[in-house]
Amino acid sequence: LAKKIGLSNSTHSVNIYIDLDKILNEFKEEGIVNQKNRPISFNKICQLEDYKIINQMASKAREIMTFYQCVDNLWEVKNLVNYILRFSLAATLARKYKTSVKKIFARYGKNFSVKVKDKEKIIEITNFPSKNQVDTLKCKFNIETIAYKDLIRNR
Repeated sequence: LAKKIGLSNSTHSVNIYIDLDKILNEFKEEGIVNQKNRPISFNKICQLEDYKIINQMASKAREIMTFYQCVDNLWEVKNLVNYILRFSLAATLARKYKTSVKKIFARYGKNFSVKVKDKEKIIEITNFPSKNQVDTLKCKFNIETIAYKDLIRNR
């Protein structure tokens, strides 16, 4: 059958690359980077509580890491999260408190860990993905196994 459709015994690979310019343009439209692709304050969320700002940026980071985990230039995805989103988050909090990014990192740490309390009980711990979590991200496809009978049933 392989000879019939023109396949050989050699191995072929498919490379998948992220279109970094497309993502950076989306970040520009959202207000996460400036025209030179440098991280800036995400002004749309400055008025939110700190843990909500951190949650929103952490959610965006995790979404990007999950969606683009299968690309061959994964290092560029890691750079987007480790540099652009992390520093945009710091710039957002710095703008909110009218202080420097350096002081924000000193206050929250590089992982932006925040404990939300409700009457002396911790109800939520929020943090941005750590540099180690991002750096150890491996290139792979996220595939869920679906039973054939479930596939047919959901038609």
